[in-house]
Amino acid sequence: MVRSVDRAIDVMVMVGKSEEPIALPQITRELDLPRTTAFSIVKTLSSRGILKFEEGRGYRLGPLVASLAQSAAPSLSLTGVVHPWLEKISRETSETAFLAVPFGDQIVFIDKVEPSQVIRYSAQIGTRRPLYCTAHGKIVLATRSAEELEAYMASTPLEAHTNKTIVEPAALRKEMERIRKQGFAVSDGEFNIEAYGISVPVAAGRGGPLIGMISAVGPTPRMKPRRNEVAKLLLSIAASLSADCANVEVPASEVGKSDT
Repeated sequence: MVRSVDRAIDVMVMVGKSEEPIALPQITRELDLPRTTAFSIVKTLSSRGILKFEEGRGYRLGPLVASLAQSAAPSLSLTGVVHPWLEKISRETSETAFLAVPFGDQIVFIDKVEPSQVIRYSAQIGTRRPLYCTAHGKIVLATRSAEELEAYMASTPLEAHTNKTIVEPAALRKEMERIRKQGFAVSDGEFNIEAYGISVPVAAGRGGPLIGMISAVGPTPRMKPRRNEVAKLLLSIAASLSADCANVEVPASEVGKSDT
């Protein structure tokens, strides 16, 4: 093992897992690196586009990572089909539009389009989220059988991320029933207290298996009053997308099969 390469990977993984930019002192402290070593690593990674420095905040993953991830991911064809629709969602709602896919007992964001709003919701491509407290994740759970839902709740601690998080199994069962009836899922400050998300499923052809979820996410005061309007837009787009995605090839991890 080449130690310098190993350390550089540690830095990339640490930055990639963080929702916020990470400052150099935090990198040196948490990875127990000499400051000069850490500085050399982030400087080199930044020069290659693997990291990006945000003035006054710290480092986050750079554009090269997203580019390489899309090149390597079998879901590139899915993002290619969906991306123009994300632009439409963001344009018509003035909020952030996401494409997420199931990843075992999580979801992962694989594409997004952000609005020009100064205050907006954002998350990095590659970010993972739980199923039970996010709009995207609830869509995944709503497609599972009663037995699969029970197994999920038995193996997954329903921890409260905010005071709005659903942590009672009975309440989560009712939430799944509601989603199946209305066709869309909502997260009202359940993972991030300030964020309101609406998500709908994208199937591989009409009546086909779930291959992804599209959404609009933004600050609660802007999004919540438009719940029905935005849900109607997303459902309309998802209907068109499902037809477009009839022949999209998606790996097992993206249709709810765990690869762990």
